[in-house]
Amino acid sequence: MVPDLFKGLGAKRVVLFGDRGLVKAGVVDKVAQIFELTSKGTGLNLQGFMSTLPRMQKAGGE
Repeated sequence: MVPDLFKGLGAKRVVLFGDRGLVKAGVVDKVAQIFELTSKGTGLNLQGFMSTLPRMQKAGGE
């Protein structure tokens, strides 16, 4: 499972990034639920979720 991958890397806190499409499709909720169900007592914590990401500028400042 996804939390095990982070735990294997020595992570203690994880932040979930996504976009509106993933939120609308329910993917974000599913991943958050997986963290809640599998990480209890393991020390791994889903710290938060960010869905509004700043737009990236093209190289050269266009």
